[in-house]
Amino acid sequence: MEFSVRALNAEVLHFLTTANAYTIFYEPYGRMDVARCTSMTPDAPPEGDFWCYMWVQSVQGFFVLHQPVLEGKAGTWSVIFEIVPAEFSAGFFSWVEDHFWTLLPRWAAEAGRPLGLRW
Repeated sequence: MEFSVRALNAEVLHFLTTANAYTIFYEPYGRMDVARCTSMTPDAPPEGDFWCYMWVQSVQGFFVLHQPVLEGKAGTWSVIFEIVPAEFSAGFFSWVEDHFWTLLPRWAAEAGRPLGLRW
């Protein structure tokens, strides 16, 4: 599947969950009206610090969020990538979910971002 990657660096301000909606608000005025999402954690998180990730399909598009876990404490979520498929496919979300750990370093390289904890 073909897609482009846009690097973002936006802190998540609020997660709003209601009986009818799940919305993520991020700085400065962004929002994601979530259609589906999944959290991703390394299979065997390393001792010490690591990232948790969230893969999101929203009305506004596809996004990757991350959250540092430092000394066992979860930090603030940030929006780090927008993924734009060349053409929309109902299977895009699942395909990325299946290939997430292979794609993540590619996205980071394309965006010029290291994957370490010092973003």
